Amino acid sequence: MASKTSSSKPKFFIFFILFLSFSLFFIVLSFRPKPNLVNTRGLQHQAKISNGFNLIAKEFKGKKVKVGLVNVGDKIEATYRFLGLSKSNIEAVKVGFDRVSKNLTWNNFFPEWIDEDEKWAPPKCPETPLPRVEDYKDLDVVIARVPLVANLVVRNGWISSPDVNRTVYTVFIGSCEPMVEIFRCDDLVMHQGDHWVYKPELRGLKQKVLMPFGSCQLAPSYAQTGDEAWRNHWSQFQKEAYVTVLHSSQAYVCGAIALAQSIIQSKSNKDLVLLADDSISSKSIQGLTAAGWKIKRIRRIQSPFAKKDSYNEWNYSKLRIWQLIEYDKVIFMDADLLVLKNIDKFFILPQLSAAPNSRMIFNSGVMPWMCYKDYDCNWDMWNHHPFASDSAHKWWWHVFDAMPKNLQPYCGLTKEMDARIRKWRGKARRASFPDGHWRIKVEDPRQHHFVN
Repeated sequence: MASKTSSSKPKFFIFFILFLSFSLFFIVLSFRPKPNLVNTRGLQHQAKISNGFNLIAKEFKGKKVKVGLVNVGDKIEATYRFLGLSKSNIEAVKVGFDRVSKNLTWNNFFPEWIDEDEKWAPPKCPETPLPRVEDYKDLDVVIARVPLVANLVVRNGWISSPDVNRTVYTVFIGSCEPMVEIFRCDDLVMHQGDHWVYKPELRGLKQKVLMPFGSCQLAPSYAQTGDEAWRNHWSQFQKEAYVTVLHSSQAYVCGAIALAQSIIQSKSNKDLVLLADDSISSKSIQGLTAAGWKIKRIRRIQSPFAKKDSYNEWNYSKLRIWQLIEYDKVIFMDADLLVLKNIDKFFILPQLSAAPNSRMIFNSGVMPWMCYKDYDCNWDMWNHHPFASDSAHKWWWHVFDAMPKNLQPYCGLTKEMDARIRKWRGKARRASFPDGHWRIKVEDPRQHHFVN
């Protein structure tokens, strides 16, 4: 009897597992997630690609379509049929590209160093043969077997026409799609077999064909290469923002508030976006919001190369900036910076543009709000003298005085900050530093009203 009971236990166990498995299976089916409404844009995009046949013919209905042909040969009747075009309603123009000299290398276009200050001569790029846009004006469609026609498309859409919304379709023939960095997936309106049809957003494409900083030339201001119609219309179409990041500490909350106020005081109309991790308190978030920032909470990212508890352990949190996909372009600024005049023109510069990082120029030592209002306390530390600036200190406190009174307490002194200032001020006095800032009488009212 005992043996029969024991032998039935494995069978019962197996039956139980099977029953449980089937139960879970039906439960999962009954709770299948509903279609994700957030991603319907992608589904609509797929539908747009599938239903895109004859799109070009419909857009230019009743008009003779001017087609530029780049390296496609004469036998492209199948492509015309695919696009819904016939020879009777098109004007075909062959676009010639000359070969680049074999003597040119990557280093010619991206040298190790260029004369940015033009001490000897303006930076110059090697001669790159491009079609004369004057010979190929007013193209409606560009068909190419090589994905190297971005400049031709842009120059047709922007220089020769006053209409900044003019459409220029681009058709690539081949098994591979063009570079996604140049022709975006969102611009793809039709794909079948070896045909890729794009309706590029010309404002963004214009930026991408410019040589970036670090190339053989400096990016010209406003990306000016001629009498482009877009230059007076750019800001109407772009969604742009200034961005800063606060993580791991509240030490720079005051700096971020001053940064926002300095941008606002410069009469900028751009969005201000601040990415903050959980270390930034709700009280600080209230002050940052009142200062003008749109707050987005983030999870900080640890650097795999930094030592534990080092100052840059979580600096990779700045990578969260690339998740701001709702903006066409952003300018990142550290929270200890200050804007002295309107710099909105920088949004015209091509991506990716940046200022070089110089340890001597960009390391600003002790922040102004961590000093007395009366003078820059970097003068109290001998090794901080390269970072000390009376004019910068004065500018920062000018912004502070102009900001709303309800924001100023966020830049108060703590007892610890006051003790540190007094400590180094005393050392400067005992050492009789020749700059003499330690002699200045302190009248900063914050020394009598500490914050927590």
